[in-house]
Amino acid sequence: MSDTPDPLWRDLGLLRGELDRVDNAIHDLLVERASIVRVVAALRAQGKVALRPGREASIIARLMARDHGAMPKASVARIWREILAGSLSMQTEFAVAVADPALCALAREHFGALTPVHEHGSIAAALEELHNGSVTVALLPWPGPLDPGLLDGLHVVARLPFWRNRPAGTPMGEALVIATTAPDPSGNDCSLVAIPGDHGASIEEIDDFLTLDDPRLAALGPGAILLGAYAVPDFGDPS
Repeated sequence: MSDTPDPLWRDLGLLRGELDRVDNAIHDLLVERASIVRVVAALRAQGKVALRPGREASIIARLMARDHGAMPKASVARIWREILAGSLSMQTEFAVAVADPALCALAREHFGALTPVHEHGSIAAALEELHNGSVTVALLPWPGPLDPGLLDGLHVVARLPFWRNRPAGTPMGEALVIATTAPDPSGNDCSLVAIPGDHGASIEEIDDFLTLDDPRLAALGPGAILLGAYAVPDFGDPS
């Protein structure tokens, strides 16, 4: 038997070596990214929550808009969600409360597979855990009934899922992400406003990132309550 390697296996060996080289380069860049995250965390005011959903949205939107070659966009979105979740876990203890167990898969997809997720059977129970500080965010089913009174001192900061036209096998359902910190703009946002009425408050979606002093909020009538804002979660077909 000849000791000369088969040309096919020789070529595969070379290609696998190239893959190892690329994997090492990716890992080196992740290590470098983590070092930068530590510097950012050190510069941030002590005790300030590291959650920046608008900033994260702008990162994902930018990457989704780039040329991906043969890599599916859905895979790019998932990879970077895990990277962002890992970066967040470096800066703060992070946990999620879900108001419906059906939202657990959606929570893990967005906030990382290793992030603790606390299941609840009601909106009030999930928000209570957010109020007492044992979780960082709460996920509420959406569209659905939303009592503005339950959000006193809280803010809508994101809407999930973050990308649409979802391939088979991805978590279904929709949710609002609620936090004790105010939302930050992504550059492509929608605001939620509660408008009092004779039969309770109606929830309106307003294109753009509104602030409390925005004249458009006052134009909605007396008693209009800004509940928060979220990055518009449709960045095109991720397939």
